[in-house]
Amino acid sequence: VIVLARPARTDELVHGVVVDPAGAPVADARVAAQAESTLTRDDGSFTLDLAQDGARPPLIAVKRGYLPALFEPELDARGAPLWPPTLVLRLGAPSDALTGRVVDADGHPAPGARVWLDDPTPFGDLGRDRLAAENLARGDERFWSYELAAADGTFRIEGLMDRRYRVKAMDPANLLEVVELGV
Repeated sequence: VIVLARPARTDELVHGVVVDPAGAPVADARVAAQAESTLTRDDGSFTLDLAQDGARPPLIAVKRGYLPALFEPELDARGAPLWPPTLVLRLGAPSDALTGRVVDADGHPAPGARVWLDDPTPFGDLGRDRLAAENLARGDERFWSYELAAADGTFRIEGLMDRRYRVKAMDPANLLEVVELGV
């Protein structure tokens, strides 16, 4: 027998809605608080049970094509988060992108080089995989998300937030890699 029941405690349920930059509800946006995550309904609403192990602030919402929304609640005197009755997470304008070119020591293009963010923004867990907000913002749910450099060595990484990143590139032909700081 399977019995569906609401959780006994409701003080750790966070209710909210995800909206786009114009304020319209966004369906199928991912919302997470560390290990606890969910998808928004057709009306943009969501509920997260923060009583689950590994569920803690901040809350982050991601939808392909938008900058993620991030909410860090204030804390009470005991250090417990103070959640509003209904939380509104507003996604940002279309996400930023980083473009560049991978070359070898002689300045020749490195086609097929793998380029990735070495310090992506943690989003939460999906099954056994840890996801990054930037990957989800570009519609990529791989654990290790990378872009391949084109024949001329150029690459483009989309889904970025307005912050500095560490970018790593590796040539799979010889496994040489480099980290570019603060791009």
